[in-house]
Amino acid sequence: MTAQPANANGGKLPLRVLVIEDSEADAELSLRELRRAGVTFESVLVANERAFLEQLRRGHCDLILSDYNLPGWSGMAAFEALRREGKDIPFILVTGSMGEQAAVECMKRGISDYILKDRLARLPLAVRQAVEEKRQREARQQAEERLFESTARFQAVTRATQDVIWDWDLRTDTIWRSENLQARFGFVAGEIEPTVGWWEERIHPDDRERVSTSLRDAVNHHGETWSASYRLRRGDEGYASVLDRGRVLHDPAGRPIRMLGVLVDVTDHLQMERQISALHKFEALGRLAGGIAHDFNNLLGAIIGFSELLLDQVEGNDSAEKYVTEIRKAGNRAAQLTRQLMAFSRKQVLEPKVLDLNSIITDMSEMLRRLIGEDVQIDTIASPHLGTVKADPGQTEQVILNLVINARDAMPMGGKLTIETANVDLDETYARMHVGVTPGRYVMLAISDTGAGMDSKTLACIFEPFFTTKKTGTGLGLATVFGIVKQSGGNIWVYSEPGRGTTFKVYIPRVDEPRDAVAGTSQVTVAAGGSETVLLVEDSEPLRMVAYEFLSRAGYKVLQALDANDVTRFAEQDSAPIHLLLTDVVMPEMSGREVAELVKRHHARTKVLFMSGYTDDAILRHGIVDQGVAFLSKPFSEEGLVRKVRQVLDARD
Repeated sequence: MTAQPANANGGKLPLRVLVIEDSEADAELSLRELRRAGVTFESVLVANERAFLEQLRRGHCDLILSDYNLPGWSGMAAFEALRREGKDIPFILVTGSMGEQAAVECMKRGISDYILKDRLARLPLAVRQAVEEKRQREARQQAEERLFESTARFQAVTRATQDVIWDWDLRTDTIWRSENLQARFGFVAGEIEPTVGWWEERIHPDDRERVSTSLRDAVNHHGETWSASYRLRRGDEGYASVLDRGRVLHDPAGRPIRMLGVLVDVTDHLQMERQISALHKFEALGRLAGGIAHDFNNLLGAIIGFSELLLDQVEGNDSAEKYVTEIRKAGNRAAQLTRQLMAFSRKQVLEPKVLDLNSIITDMSEMLRRLIGEDVQIDTIASPHLGTVKADPGQTEQVILNLVINARDAMPMGGKLTIETANVDLDETYARMHVGVTPGRYVMLAISDTGAGMDSKTLACIFEPFFTTKKTGTGLGLATVFGIVKQSGGNIWVYSEPGRGTTFKVYIPRVDEPRDAVAGTSQVTVAAGGSETVLLVEDSEPLRMVAYEFLSRAGYKVLQALDANDVTRFAEQDSAPIHLLLTDVVMPEMSGREVAELVKRHHARTKVLFMSGYTDDAILRHGIVDQGVAFLSKPFSEEGLVRKVRQVLDARD
């Protein structure tokens, strides 16, 4: 045999040729031309589809030469059968005649070439080109497979540069991990081993079996992807919550050869989800608490008011006086609980002033020392250049008082209480990690204790109303603090671990305004009556009766209005002046502001005192009294109502 040139069949000797031809003479002419050109080959001749498919499925074929026209069959039908079998084998048509259009169509459909039988001299060249193109395709496919592995790793790195990238070579059972593993989880480079066992040892014992089993199932049962959430021990022995994801890569035979993955630290993300969930829960509880408090205020106002009126009637009757006094005490206690619910739901009424927290803490220091007892040491760390805040003075004192009481109760055997103030700037990073925080300038109030601390389960519930770990108490102290701080535009966060004490940090927005003068007890007006005319507008009949009796006993002439018709009738009577309008804020037919506008159209000099047990944006901006608006919170006592009415009447226009 003649030696074959090196490039004749891509280095494969001999070339295996499958000839589809019903004429042995024509087939021999084609093969002779190949021999003449020095192509070494082995050939098999078939004449029908069955024989062709049988040879094809045996897998011994490097080249197919086919006649175009066959009895009951065709060369293109053979080519389509080849494609259905998924084989990549050079296919050359050898034909006696073929029109130009048919030739173009055959080439479009993917045949390697076509040769006319009267021009067989071109056959060897066509064979060499077809075989070379096949060799190039195979080389390109191998390069693409290598490129895929490289690209997959590169894409993983670029997608997750802040996370840990890993590459597990299943053939050597070794793992490559990116350097982020050290930075993200605090490991030392020398302690990291390139093994699966080293990683499994650092999975939390409660998660280890589940994670390891799922990983091996993905590899051994031809899984494409794998993912698992678990706790991974950090270098400092603490645990991080992680999300681990990987993709299994297979060789052309379908065998798993490697696994590429990304390890993501989701500890902060889960913390944010818990914060969002807690805020949603607090919002729902707040709406419920606010609605209950609204209805209770009217009821409690009537209970407290009638008990005060009844006390005068039973004076001298010790037994009756005792019972009525207890009714009033119970009503006042219920009113206090209602005010706490209003604070939590952010539906209380605030009268903000520009304050210096250092001054408030100094004024409260003596009371706080008496409150916590001698076995608790108090340290105060006050910033010398503390900024001012805009908040309600009384509610701010309530926040400090409740947090100090909470700290005292956490140290039954004594300890250390630290009160600290400072100017802080909360940036975008802090805001992303703490839901509900707006970046900006704040004044921080921190109250820390050295008590028993709290676990994560307790921390998740401490601001809920009626939740308490104490044997006695309402469980509204911290709920009240939460509501006051939020309604003041601030935020509160707690940091605690069992055995390591607790720190509450309150952040209130800093303002660039001079301090306001805060009235002391010596400036409170003594309750006094008068003889002016008061128009009383209240849709709750029991509470209207109480207010009427209180004002009448103080000497005022009281006009009672139940609805808009009554208000209109009294307002249009010009015979006598109306000195004061006392109106509820929230009513079914007409709001308090609308009532005031109606009366003012006829009595321009009438002064207005609003009252409510609930906030309404027509009078109050998110619970904040508009400047210049006189307001009385429900429920009120006889003394409180009469004093407030006198204050408003005596105030300058």
